[in-house]
Amino acid sequence: MIYPVAFIIISMTTHIFYFLFRAYIGYGDVLLISALSLFFPLQFTIYVILFTFVIAGLVALITMIFKPIKLLPLVPFIFISFFINSLFYNDIHQFLGGVYF
Repeated sequence: MIYPVAFIIISMTTHIFYFLFRAYIGYGDVLLISALSLFFPLQFTIYVILFTFVIAGLVALITMIFKPIKLLPLVPFIFISFFINSLFYNDIHQFLGGVYF
């Protein structure tokens, strides 16, 4: 199933975020998240984005304790977040206030 509304919303939002904060996110990350939003519902994609930045932030904090870093690739965290959401989407959706459909 294809979700064009989710694609338009996520794609526009991530592109605006990219143009405003170009130093913090790569265009490949924007394209990957946009492509995911075409094939998955809006809530799923929002959860992927949420967990991507939470996991990346935690790893960055832990890494910076031992060694200062300037850049951190986001694609591995997008994959980890996608995998977690794929396995536990119903539980995450219910925990964060969603309703089963």
